[in-house]
Amino acid sequence: MAEDILWRVGMSVDLTMAPGDIRSAYIRKVADVHITLNQTVPPLDVASLNQSILVTFKEGPQAMRSGCKAKVVDICLSNDGIEYSYIVVETAEVIKECDLRKYPRFNPGLFDQIQISVGETVLEIADISPGGARGICRHANLRHLTKGTMIRLTVAIGEQNHHVDAQVMRIRRVMEEKEHWELAVAFIQWDRVVANVLSSPSGNLMNS
Repeated sequence: MAEDILWRVGMSVDLTMAPGDIRSAYIRKVADVHITLNQTVPPLDVASLNQSILVTFKEGPQAMRSGCKAKVVDICLSNDGIEYSYIVVETAEVIKECDLRKYPRFNPGLFDQIQISVGETVLEIADISPGGARGICRHANLRHLTKGTMIRLTVAIGEQNHHVDAQVMRIRRVMEEKEHWELAVAFIQWDRVVANVLSSPSGNLMNS
C-alpha cells in the first residue's frame, strides 16, 4: 500500500500511462488504498482498466517528485458531463523519488536569465531541458490550447531571439491559483545554439 503518502482531496497529480504519455488529474476522494480522480484529457476509456500506471506529484517547484505504482480499477465516462466522469486507481508500492524526464534539466539558476513566449504571452519557466519545457501563464490567454497542438515558441536570451517548434503535452489550470495555467511542451526542433548556451557550466548566459 502507498501508506507513506498523505493523499489529499484536491491534490494535483500526474498519471504516467506509458513513456511519453503523462496526463494530469486531481484527487476527488481518498478511501484506504483507492483514489478517485477526475477524468483526464484525453480521457481514459475501458481499454485502460487493470493497466499498471504511475501516480506522481510534487509538493513544490524545488521538491523531489514522488508517488506510487497503481492499477486502474474503475473508469466512468458519463454522458452527463465531465463532472460526472471519474477514474479510480488502487495504490501500491511507494516510489519516493520519481524522475519522469527523458532528458536532464538545465540549471534552474539560469531560468531568470531567459524568457520563453507563446506569441505575446510570456511564460514563467518552471522547468526546461533539451526535450521540452514547463511554464506558468498568469492569465487565461493559453487556455484554448489542447494536447497535441503544434506551436512556435520564442526563446529570448539577452538580446537574441530563437524560434523553437514545440508540441503541447498538457495544459492545466493550477488548482491553488485558478487564474494561472501550466503549459508543458515537447520540443520538436531545438535550436542547437540555445541548447549549448543553456548547458554552459558557467551559469551565466550573458557571458556565454
